[in-house]
Amino acid sequence: MTTPTVASLIEQGETLLERLEEVRQEIARLSVGLTEAEYQLQVIKARVERALIKRVGGEKALAPTAEDRQRIFALALEADEDYRRQREAVQTLRQRLEERKAEERTLRDRFTWTLTLLRTLGGDNPGAEGHP
Repeated sequence: MTTPTVASLIEQGETLLERLEEVRQEIARLSVGLTEAEYQLQVIKARVERALIKRVGGEKALAPTAEDRQRIFALALEADEDYRRQREAVQTLRQRLEERKAEERTLRDRFTWTLTLLRTLGGDNPGAEGHP
């Protein structure tokens, strides 16, 4: 196994930092997208529930108890294509966000390992081996 040089570790660290920045930007975009998607899901839910209540002539006409109404709403939402599609979009965004967060943790760990190795090889002085 070849011992990495200070120069190669600095290059690796810079590459990791660049990728870490890209991942963090993607996390921010995904977070905003997820917030918007969750809001749209709530809007669709309200629309479906309101339409159902209006169709039957009021909440009390829909079902005698709040628990019964909640079950009916759940079934109505499950039957609504827009709601199902939006719920799937939210789930996809959540999964992508979690994947990017895991990637960020891995990149941070690799960067920390690279710094540790750089210090071990005497890289506390960035000017070593001709680096400014």
